[in-house]
Amino acid sequence: MDEKILELLQKMDISINEMQGEIKGINTRLDGIENEVKEVKSDMSNRFDEVDKKLDYIHKDILIAKTDINEVDKHLDRIDNNMNFVEMATSKNWNEIAKLKSIK
Repeated sequence: MDEKILELLQKMDISINEMQGEIKGINTRLDGIENEVKEVKSDMSNRFDEVDKKLDYIHKDILIAKTDINEVDKHLDRIDNNMNFVEMATSKNWNEIAKLKSIK
């Protein structure tokens, strides 16, 4: 009976040692995964920083473009007003030419 108990205890000891080895392997793999996750987080953080900087540049460029577009719009309004004036002046001149021709 004592031998059977001793034999069972030895088997349990072997099983426990094997489980501890498996646990160490699992811990090693988990450590590796944890390191990879940290690297991915760091890489993503760096990329987000780069994207953030690029978005800032794009935003500034858009603001500059909006300002330029507003200036162009103002110039186009002035050109339109000037063209209206030229059109009215031309019409008046044609009227006067027609009057002068009818006087002859």
